[in-house]
Amino acid sequence: MKINRRGRKFSFQKRVPRKFADVEPRQVFYSPLNSKTEATARKEAEKIWAAQLDTWSKLLPSSSQDPFAEYNASRALAIKLGYSFLPAARVAQLPLDEFLSRVEATAVDGEPNIEMAKALLGGARRPPPTVDVVAYAYFSYHEDKVYQKSPEQSRLWRNARQRSIDFLRKAFGETPLDEVSTEENVEAAERLRARAIRGEIGFSAVNAIFAYADKILDNARSRHGYKIDVNFKGQRFTRVAHHRAPSFSTAWIRDLIIPATALRQLDPQARGVLLGMINTGYRLSEGANLLQDDIHLDCSVPYIAIQRRDRTLKTKYSRRDLPLVGVSLEAFRENPQGFPDYRDRSSLSQKLNRFLRANGLVETEKQTVRGLRHSLLDRLLETEANDRILRSIMGHKIPGPRYGGGPSLELKTKYLSAVAL
Repeated sequence: MKINRRGRKFSFQKRVPRKFADVEPRQVFYSPLNSKTEATARKEAEKIWAAQLDTWSKLLPSSSQDPFAEYNASRALAIKLGYSFLPAARVAQLPLDEFLSRVEATAVDGEPNIEMAKALLGGARRPPPTVDVVAYAYFSYHEDKVYQKSPEQSRLWRNARQRSIDFLRKAFGETPLDEVSTEENVEAAERLRARAIRGEIGFSAVNAIFAYADKILDNARSRHGYKIDVNFKGQRFTRVAHHRAPSFSTAWIRDLIIPATALRQLDPQARGVLLGMINTGYRLSEGANLLQDDIHLDCSVPYIAIQRRDRTLKTKYSRRDLPLVGVSLEAFRENPQGFPDYRDRSSLSQKLNRFLRANGLVETEKQTVRGLRHSLLDRLLETEANDRILRSIMGHKIPGPRYGGGPSLELKTKYLSAVAL
């Protein structure tokens, strides 16, 4: 991207990618900038260029957005006609009779047919493995990973991988990835690592970007046969600490959080999710996404059913029934319909963490609302409940063969009632 300066004014220009020729007649895109320094001008130019690429992409016909459409159509046609699809170089090496058979088959009504030639003579080529192409290949192959997720889960799943795609695009632009040198690969990784060392981005975030980039590139290699050497397997930071959210002490929850008048400042549903966690230990997303049919109050053992509805659970072990006792039971009696204001929203965690800190309801700076879940586990450990019971309440993986239906609601109630607040 070229940044131009004339006097005090900045502008930038960049060649329009060939794939947008049908929707953008210009060969070079130009835009004035409002920035006062070259550093800010470059950042502004990057934002304008990203927005322009998005605009052009939306203008493309739907068939043009699949970079493999022509290639896959030619392969399918070859197979339909009884031939294996071969690249042109392989077709040229066939025995003469087989080669002539293919040439003759390309004629339709005695006239050469271009589509037949592409299919039988190897005229159709795979698109070069640019970042956009390998990204399309990855997302199209993993559609099954998102179709059972809720819209918010799908957004978060895609965004995590989009950060890696943005990194690859910024590092290598429109260059086919099979043409990227080892030096360029290493330099791109070192630039991102340097940002983490300067404190501009977290070490874990850098590792995640590298990890998803490798998965996207591995998919292009294994599914489409691209000879791409780019990888980031040796570039990740080692010994990155993953801190477990500290538990709240029992006395702190009992004497400060539960009776806190500040809780009344929260809207009833946010307050209900928080209090519901204290004696169930559910994950915040599990509680917030409960439906009315998952909440059972008019029975001998009131309980909630954590199950898969219109979203995926963290693991198959997350599916479980949790008895309601103490303040958690009262929270659900006040919210028998669940918490519809927070279903499929990822903002509740931030809201509750901000609330706890603003009202002095955390014991340490590192505590988060997740600490309420960990506090329940700590209290249950004091009861000497066996490991199977603990895992069935917390929704953790159960090692070894999984026989029987697991601990009953009554047995779970016995242990939860012993530590209920």
